[in-house]
Amino acid sequence: MQFAEYAEDGSGGSCTQQLWPQCLVIPAPVADVPDWGSAPTLDAMRDVYIVQDLIETDLYRLLKSQQLSSNHVCYFFYQILRGLKYSHSATVLHRDLKPSNLLINTTCDLKI
Repeated sequence: MQFAEYAEDGSGGSCTQQLWPQCLVIPAPVADVPDWGSAPTLDAMRDVYIVQDLIETDLYRLLKSQQLSSNHVCYFFYQILRGLKYSHSATVLHRDLKPSNLLINTTCDLKI
């Protein structure tokens, strides 16, 4: 489950701002948010629930458990670049890009 931060004034504006880019139509290398819900008004917002696909591991755990082949490295790097290209074209910057934030499923599909 992902937790988004509230604005300092408690209005939930920051939380909504963080979630909105993820609700757009998103290509394969970027984790999508198929659904999310919250209170009807920002003043009543206390909790935000996010529904995402279940992804088994992340790049950090994978690197700790085994050495990757050169084919896997190239494939993951390609997916990272593709996801960043898409995000940047939508003027969305990822401020915390690190191996533990790169999610990988059992078919080696990577999600940012």
